[in-house]
Amino acid sequence: MTNERGDEYVTRLAVFIAAIFSIACGSSVEKGAKTPASRGPSAIASRQSDSPSLPPAASNERPEILAIRALYRRINQLVPTCQMHEDDLSGFSLEGGVLRSYRCGDSIPKIVAWYYGETYRNHEEYYLENGRPAFVYTAFERYAGTFGRVIHTDESRFYFAHDRLVRWIDSSGTNVPIESERARARADSVLKEADQVVRRALGDTTALVPRGG
Repeated sequence: MTNERGDEYVTRLAVFIAAIFSIACGSSVEKGAKTPASRGPSAIASRQSDSPSLPPAASNERPEILAIRALYRRINQLVPTCQMHEDDLSGFSLEGGVLRSYRCGDSIPKIVAWYYGETYRNHEEYYLENGRPAFVYTAFERYAGTFGRVIHTDESRFYFAHDRLVRWIDSSGTNVPIESERARARADSVLKEADQVVRRALGDTTALVPRGG
């Protein structure tokens, strides 16, 4: 009888110690303990917001802008039900990158890309309608030194209607005149980049060109 009680005591003590150990390990992960899955560009991208905010709509907003804003909201509501595919972009920038496409049936309504360098990271989001960009968000973040904190962010929001730029809001929140030479050149560049990103998301490994810092 004494041996049985001793065995029971040992068993309970072992269960208690295992429970304490499990709780301690769980707490360390929740508090941000480093794990192999938490490292690398893919993990960094997973911790970034995939939905940049839109400036409030004006009371007399143009119908084409309202339509793009509505599409943006619909896509972000749809994305959680889509299948997410992640493509490693190692070799396309100095420290690699990640291309994340959201596939809903036969369509890809949203693509998110991150490119990394020693002194910067570049974030792009493409909201697509029938395979063409309707809204594009770009953010170029400059570090304080090598892999330091972000000290400057240059972001833009582009609105397109049938491949025609209808609004560009720059980093200062200013509506850039869309008929200006600057806007036309930037729109061409964004559309060309969107073509490459969509091709890459569809499986064309020859799409996208290497980027520097």
